[in-house]
Amino acid sequence: MKKANLGLIIFLVTLIITACGNENKVETTANGNNTKSVTFTITEMDCSSCPFVVKSSLERVKGVKTVEVTITEGVQGTAKVVFDASKTDVKTLKNTVLELGYGVKQ
Repeated sequence: MKKANLGLIIFLVTLIITACGNENKVETTANGNNTKSVTFTITEMDCSSCPFVVKSSLERVKGVKTVEVTITEGVQGTAKVVFDASKTDVKTLKNTVLELGYGVKQ
């Protein structure tokens, strides 16, 4: 039980640190599995439903665990994705957003 709590705490701290970083930062969580997180800057999100569209599409990618998409300024936003690196990768996540017609800053 204590191991699970420690793992959860380490994961949450890593997620918070990752959220404060810059675009496209990839961090491996400290719980020893293949879980990674990445934050992208997404451009051309010009309506209030854009974050929902991006989030829904990313959630359908096999291996994605959690997605948070927000508009940060104007038509630009961020997508924070936690995923299983044994099932998907950063390139696949980027391509998913690009196929929707949005831009992804690197």
